[in-house]
Amino acid sequence: MKKKLSTYSNPKTHKKYNLLIKNNLKVKHNPKTAKFYYTGKDLSNLGFISSSGGSNINADYFNIFSKSALFDYDTAKKINEFCQTKKDLGETTYYNLKKRRILTEYMNFDNVDIIDNPFASSYTYIKRIVVSKLGEGIAYASTFDIFPGDREVNDVDWWNNPGVIEGEVKYSKLPLSIDVEDNSLCFGYFNLMFDIGFDEYENLDFFKIKNKENIKKFKTFIDEKYNSVLNKKNVDGYNVIECKVRNGKHNFYLMTMKRDIKYGALLKKGDVIGTFIVCK
Repeated sequence: MKKKLSTYSNPKTHKKYNLLIKNNLKVKHNPKTAKFYYTGKDLSNLGFISSSGGSNINADYFNIFSKSALFDYDTAKKINEFCQTKKDLGETTYYNLKKRRILTEYMNFDNVDIIDNPFASSYTYIKRIVVSKLGEGIAYASTFDIFPGDREVNDVDWWNNPGVIEGEVKYSKLPLSIDVEDNSLCFGYFNLMFDIGFDEYENLDFFKIKNKENIKKFKTFIDEKYNSVLNKKNVDGYNVIECKVRNGKHNFYLMTMKRDIKYGALLKKGDVIGTFIVCK
């Protein structure tokens, strides 16, 4: 199952404000402080995806992608060519695409503690937040429920209050990015080689010659495969979450704690709590 979510961004004025459609939460920009802030109540949790692991190991592939990366004939052909030369997808890959339209990362859920994230698991929550000086973007993490005590300040959730979060979370730019051309940023657990069928055992003759007939065959093929991913059995949550975002290059920022904080066990300074993606 998939979940589609929307946001609004006026391309002519997005530097001044964005609107989070859900619950009509308005995000304004203060030109004097160069910071973004919320005005109103919000329910910006976009849902979560989860994985039950593979058939022989508790692991899976985590994909962040622009939907057209799978549904565009030429791009899908290049992804297939990459997969045909590999026994597996490796730890992290962009499939040798000129534009980074899909990022796949191998996740071994039995070894998640090695990434210094005390909450890491096979669950990934998606949330739309605003970060001061960076703007509105999408964050993903194993949990966003990390702060003790009352989760709201002046009727606004911790994560929807940039002024509060700024003092707790450090954002460090990563050498990762996604190029979005179809206003879609998607998250999902699946293997492009086996779940989509980009492997040596699948009949993909429509990639041999590009013509109208083969493009039509490809469209039928990818529709069926993508729908099978959306409907595959899962532990809980969604298999794919599709978010509507602005077109452009979306940069990644690692989210780490600025200080020690109590959460049952101690959440230490420097612990990784998630990743933030924003179009700049």
